[in-house]
Amino acid sequence: MLVNTETRHCFHKVAEIIFYNALYSIAQCQQTAENWFDKGTALSNQGKYDEAIKAYDAAIKLDPNYAAAWNDRGIALDESGKYEEAIQAYNQTTSAHPRSRAAGYARRRRIKTRQQVS
Repeated sequence: MLVNTETRHCFHKVAEIIFYNALYSIAQCQQTAENWFDKGTALSNQGKYDEAIKAYDAAIKLDPNYAAAWNDRGIALDESGKYEEAIQAYNQTTSAHPRSRAAGYARRRRIKTRQQVS
């Protein structure tokens, strides 16, 4: 059976998703919110926004008021073109800590993102 390049690529992506989901499930029991935030930041810096969003979600699950995680989740969503979800994340940032540096940044990003949606 011959397998073309596109099929190999799809198989590789599926294997990668399975691997990351398994790693995510195992590691979630042992990680702190800060660990997940750092992982999200590293993934985001590599342009792996979908994986970064999952890491930020894990941080937020452990600490729902983690303003920086909400903010950076918004940035990753924004970079992925998921503008409405990004705006919701920015709103959560400002709700969690209205006077924080992350909230100020989130307000500016929210305005810019709304302009892209319009």
